[in-house]
Amino acid sequence: YLVAVRRQPDWPVARRIWFLGLGLGFLVIATMSFVGVYQPVLFWVRAVQTVLLVLVVPLFLALGRPISLAIAVFPRAGARIEAAIRSRQARVLTFPAITTFALVGVPFVMYFTSWYTAVFHSVTVRELTFLALMIPGFAFFWTLLRVDPVPKEYSYAVSMWITGAEVIGDAFLGIAVIASQNLIGADWYHALGRPWGPSLQTDQVLGGGVLWILGDLVGLPFLAAQLIQLMRED
Repeated sequence: YLVAVRRQPDWPVARRIWFLGLGLGFLVIATMSFVGVYQPVLFWVRAVQTVLLVLVVPLFLALGRPISLAIAVFPRAGARIEAAIRSRQARVLTFPAITTFALVGVPFVMYFTSWYTAVFHSVTVRELTFLALMIPGFAFFWTLLRVDPVPKEYSYAVSMWITGAEVIGDAFLGIAVIASQNLIGADWYHALGRPWGPSLQTDQVLGGGVLWILGDLVGLPFLAAQLIQLMRED
């Protein structure tokens, strides 16, 4: 992105801030700050990391318009990118129901399978998990924001319904975690033997609350933005 910006000196400063300052900034917070350090120790911190990687980081990366920048700066690669975006496969994969299902489904599968603790045992799995969380989020915001070329421009009315479904999906995941009678990652946390902080059950309830409330705090302003865009389009 920096190489491309150097070749495109008139690229808007706001786009650079979205991508480099906020997008990569929140990625650093999610993986290298206390969140990155304590995510294998505290369930609620892992929940914060999940929300950042699924919703916050992809939102600001998409706002940086990396696809438009690549097309403008690298003509040959840009032609291939545009051809890929216009392809039938891209239209199918970015159908709103599919991107929304992936956005909600990937974290749900991660929390309720052995994938949750596999991240703690393997660096490779951890890094691939970060990508698996961010890619659906980027696809979701890329296709709904429409600041970059997209396979198909859906109306903002559709975008509002899809965003509303995403907000409900986040709430469902958080409630499912809170209501779970089984301790997620029980073997790992018992073996860890943390002598401080909340109890394991309380920690899980706090994590479910983070997934629910923090996820909605990100989704609701985006829903409001879609409403504003709908009004402008009308």
